[in-house]
Amino acid sequence: MPRRSTSDALYDVPGSSIRHVLVTRNVVLGREPALYFSRGERSEFFAAALEDEEQALGLGKAGTGMAVEGARRAGASGGSMP
Repeated sequence: MPRRSTSDALYDVPGSSIRHVLVTRNVVLGREPALYFSRGERSEFFAAALEDEEQALGLGKAGTGMAVEGARRAGASGGSMP
């Protein structure tokens, strides 16, 4: 169901400051919204993508969800990451 998980981004991204959209396993499963990253947040985007990949492979360390969690808060509020 990727179409359903990305449909919000199709409306949110055009004309906005959003430059990167991260669709994680939880997004596809409908557990959380896609993560948005504004211009200048490229490194945060890649850190969140790597962190999500490590968690999916069971390589992530407990308590190190800073990049993904910050993006989740920003995406939920419609703002950008601090």
